[in-house]
Amino acid sequence: MVNNPSELNIPTLDIDVDVDSSSVFGRGGGVFGGSLQAVREMAITANMFGAQITATNLGVVLDVSGSAHTHLDKAIAEIDKNFPTAYMVLVVGCGMSDGSRAKAGGGGKVPGSPRVVAYSRRDSEEEYNSLARSVPAQLETFFKRMGEKRGKEVRRYFERRNNLFVLYGGDVHAANFAFDYLLKQNADTIYWFADFADGIDQSIIEDLTKDLRRNRVKVIAHNFMGKPIKEQVKEMTQATGGMTIEVIPGQK
Repeated sequence: MVNNPSELNIPTLDIDVDVDSSSVFGRGGGVFGGSLQAVREMAITANMFGAQITATNLGVVLDVSGSAHTHLDKAIAEIDKNFPTAYMVLVVGCGMSDGSRAKAGGGGKVPGSPRVVAYSRRDSEEEYNSLARSVPAQLETFFKRMGEKRGKEVRRYFERRNNLFVLYGGDVHAANFAFDYLLKQNADTIYWFADFADGIDQSIIEDLTKDLRRNRVKVIAHNFMGKPIKEQVKEMTQATGGMTIEVIPGQK
């Protein structure tokens, strides 16, 4: 269910596993080359999972933890089909805090403080890459689940996509740092794809909402489990002029 005034048809996405890797998702040339600046300067209105979204500079906070693996290919295809130059930050989980209490997959403290780095620089963050709750570790599981051929295609897509970033540190409680980064990139709309199962510090989301409103940035929150979104997140979308989507990708 999309919580906005109009009911729109939900697109059915079929991704051809035999296509060239340069067009695995979306428009191919628009994602990997071409006049990106020209595209960014135009407002785009698109129907994404039943919601009409308009943005000149879309930012995406994409949860890549295990619960999202079934839906990631559909989400990425929908994003890149409509907003090929969107800034996309890959995160594990969807909680919000100052990141100081983050724990690694096996128990120890997550090293360093939360920060966003370019996907191409992820290999320099070796201390994080082996942690069960790191983006690289979760993506490896995602690639393997897709099978050898498809996994290679999608892996190549991630390596070649422009404007792709990784949130390191903070465990599952640092999605707000991804929002902060997208604000610095002058995003005018942020699409948040998650299951909203992690804890959110009330003071953190209140401060973030103030920043979003100050910068006139709308938030579109999409629960890929098709379940009701947390009230505090719903309040943030309403306060910023955004909306919530409670639709399982590929289902009506």
